[in-house]
Amino acid sequence: VIRGPIDAQILPAPRLVLRDVTLGDVVSTGGTVKELQAELSLGGLMRGDIEATGVTLIHPQMRLVLDSAGEITLPTGSGEPVDFSIARLEVQDGALDLLDRASDRTLSLTDLGLRGEARSLVGPFRLDGEVEAAGARFGLRSTLGKLGAEGTGRLRLILDGRTSPFGVDLDGALGFTGHKPQYDGRVTLSRKGTDALEAWQLSGQVRAGPDGAIAENLNLALGGAAMPAQLSGSARLSLGRAIGLDAVLNAKSLD
Repeated sequence: VIRGPIDAQILPAPRLVLRDVTLGDVVSTGGTVKELQAELSLGGLMRGDIEATGVTLIHPQMRLVLDSAGEITLPTGSGEPVDFSIARLEVQDGALDLLDRASDRTLSLTDLGLRGEARSLVGPFRLDGEVEAAGARFGLRSTLGKLGAEGTGRLRLILDGRTSPFGVDLDGALGFTGHKPQYDGRVTLSRKGTDALEAWQLSGQVRAGPDGAIAENLNLALGGAAMPAQLSGSARLSLGRAIGLDAVLNAKSLD
């Protein structure tokens, strides 16, 4: 739904500006965009393709909703998606709420300032920039390879704390069984610090989905890189209205 004024031009290059755009309703995946600016390829339009040389989203307020079965809900009223490509994507002053209906929890990402690209509806994708979560600001670098016929692509995502000592590094496969997201790959969680009790790094091979995660070949290094204490083991994390964690870590020696 477009509630605001629309500006359009064809020459010298096709350009479209939409204002006060709403996607979906208040209970499904969707959101609002204060202003959407799109610069299109004239040659692409003449071929019947949607090729954007640049798209800018100003003050988007979006939400991604997982239903009680852990599947992504599609925007209300959405039809068959149309393929497209965006050579340059920019998000200014954005926000994204991740709503999990099964656990009745919400993760809010605010003050999004991102740049990237989307080569097609199924990727590859790239997004870099900064984001705020839980009162802390993080630098973001992310890529997602083109999704194959089975709906799986290679994901690399790095969150580097700007105002927080914590960091996250994901390197693995992101897939969708139906509309249920699944991750299988390496995960590294870290905390920077000058004190031996502050700095640590936890890494392992993780299989994760909306219901929880199983981590194998876990390695926990305590005390920074100089002389860390090393522990290894496995863990199982259960998600839902009640969160449960079972972990076994062993060390040959501790000083």
